[in-house]
Amino acid sequence: MNSLRNITVLLAFTLSVFGAVSGVRQKSKMSKVETAGKLRRMNAGIPQSFVDSFNNSCNKCNNIEKLLTDKISELTELVEKQNTVIIDILAEHTVLLEKLSQKEKGTNSAILKFPIKTDADIAKLDADINDNNRVCYISAIQYLLQGQVKKNFEKVLSRQFCLEYNIGGIANKKRLKDFGNVYTVLKKAIGKTAVDAEAEIRKAFQVVKKRHFRQVSFNKVT
Repeated sequence: MNSLRNITVLLAFTLSVFGAVSGVRQKSKMSKVETAGKLRRMNAGIPQSFVDSFNNSCNKCNNIEKLLTDKISELTELVEKQNTVIIDILAEHTVLLEKLSQKEKGTNSAILKFPIKTDADIAKLDADINDNNRVCYISAIQYLLQGQVKKNFEKVLSRQFCLEYNIGGIANKKRLKDFGNVYTVLKKAIGKTAVDAEAEIRKAFQVVKKRHFRQVSFNKVT
């Protein structure tokens, strides 16, 4: 009897274990089925328009990326061209600055040649003026006159020189026009601020001579 009871208990235990294992397997199988079903239901719930919109958005992103890449390339090329232009401009400015520096040096050197006092002075200066330095002499005379020809004329031609010369050599005076280079730069310099440069030169000669005779008269009185 005891043996039969033991067998019965063992059989019952085995059946219970088998049932438990079967239940776990069934639940696992059901879980996989349920998961697949849930996925199908989720996919079925997504509208096709949303899927199309998502695909279109990706295409737009690709197009934007390409557009940006092209724009960056264009901007890079533009910047390179601008840099080339800037370098060229800087090079030109450097050349101009060098020329201006040389012109300034030439002008400063020319200023030292004035005022003209003697026949030898004007003869030498007339021989020194040429196409390469003509502008320097014009600038020098402009600087000395400061736009006031009659007031500052003696800074270019000394008073004694003005007493001995005039433009055309009339009245037993020496002729300024015989020194063509000097007369030309003088006339061009005065022509920068005067309508009739020759008339201004003639008036300046007269003013200097009157200034001289007033000084002589004053000296006699005193």
